[in-house]
Amino acid sequence: MPDLLETDFIALRKIPYSEHAIIYSGISPDYGRIGFLVPGAQGGYKRAFPELELFRLVHLQFIMGNSELCRIKTFELLESFDELTQSYARYEAANWIAAFCALNLMPMLPHPHFANAVEVALRRLAKEQLLPEAILTGVCLAFIFEEGWLSSAIQTPEASEQCKVLLEMAAGNPPPTLTDESWRQQFDWCRQLLLYNDCKLPE
Repeated sequence: MPDLLETDFIALRKIPYSEHAIIYSGISPDYGRIGFLVPGAQGGYKRAFPELELFRLVHLQFIMGNSELCRIKTFELLESFDELTQSYARYEAANWIAAFCALNLMPMLPHPHFANAVEVALRRLAKEQLLPEAILTGVCLAFIFEEGWLSSAIQTPEASEQCKVLLEMAAGNPPPTLTDESWRQQFDWCRQLLLYNDCKLPE
């Protein structure tokens, strides 16, 4: 029998697979980008796991498939970030995160710090009154840090301290007080650093 594995998972994309199934892909702290084939999700059939939807945090037990797709055995909804869909700007930011993950994460390669930053970001997009660019700055910086690119980009002690505060924000600590324009500048700096390191950015 295949080994039964378990992990937390945030669904970021869903793709029709056939008339009777759909693929949910997203991020796990243990397995990085990972996808699940869910039967009964198309054609009017009852879905196997009806609470599995985009931008929800779940805990899964699953088995590896013959391809990159896995099969869910047990499912528990931990948290819903559905409220972010009530604002176009916040929903757009969540989709930016989803597209960034699809473009830049290798399947089954753990990214625990980045996965936690994604969870924190979606929670903030759903719950907090924080500029989307501020939230995206934390996500990008967590990825840059985990890839080992940050130290070479920091030129001064002041910049190092600022990055430390922003990384703590990405991990869940309160954000610093900055103007909207300053947050946009921080996000633009992160995007330039990602591009310098050959990352693909959503349009």
